[in-house]
Amino acid sequence: MGIRGSLKTRTGRINLIYQVLAVLIALIFLFPVYWLISMSFKADTEIFGKTLTYYPHVFDVSPWLANLRDGDF
Repeated sequence: MGIRGSLKTRTGRINLIYQVLAVLIALIFLFPVYWLISMSFKADTEIFGKTLTYYPHVFDVSPWLANLRDGDF
């Protein structure tokens, strides 16, 4: 194998580290967008409750429909 084999392995490891870091950074930046969208479908009791939930247990589209029906929207 020699130097070339170890260089390919080292380069492959470095690329893997960069890819993992890129995915982690993307998740950190995309989580607030997910949070905003999921909060828009939660009921008020679930939003302001004591228990933190990451997805809506009861899917509620009534706030969206109320905003679309509003004439000032």
